[in-house]
Amino acid sequence: MKLFYIALLSFLPLFSFAQPVKTPEMIADSFFVILKTGSIDKAMDYIVGTNPYMLQAKETIDNIKIKLQKSLPLIGKFYGQDLYMKKEVGPNYVHMKYLLRYDRQPVILTFVFYRADKVWKLQNILFEDKPENDMDDIPNSAAKHN
Repeated sequence: MKLFYIALLSFLPLFSFAQPVKTPEMIADSFFVILKTGSIDKAMDYIVGTNPYMLQAKETIDNIKIKLQKSLPLIGKFYGQDLYMKKEVGPNYVHMKYLLRYDRQPVILTFVFYRADKVWKLQNILFEDKPENDMDDIPNSAAKHN
């Protein structure tokens, strides 16, 4: 009986600490859940925290946070996001663009994720407050209906 308990206890760490590998979509979704609470800093800390190398650029990250803290409250309430473009360059590099729906105007948010081995990491993040600048890359869906 003691041997059974010892064997059972030796397998317990395998089950209790095993966590599913997060996909780029899961990471982005978690970012947006945090952003909806109104905490730009926490959302940025979360997404940047997926890549330890980005933490070395603390000054750049802080500047992005300051810019977002100043601009996002001016465009009103955040209602949600729509993924409108996803490009995969092989199985380990993903470029995703979201249209963020704010009360006053939309904002474009681009995530670039990279996976060298098993874990997806944020490679780059870009904010565009003039979505019309980004529309040249999108096919005209109205033309398809004619």
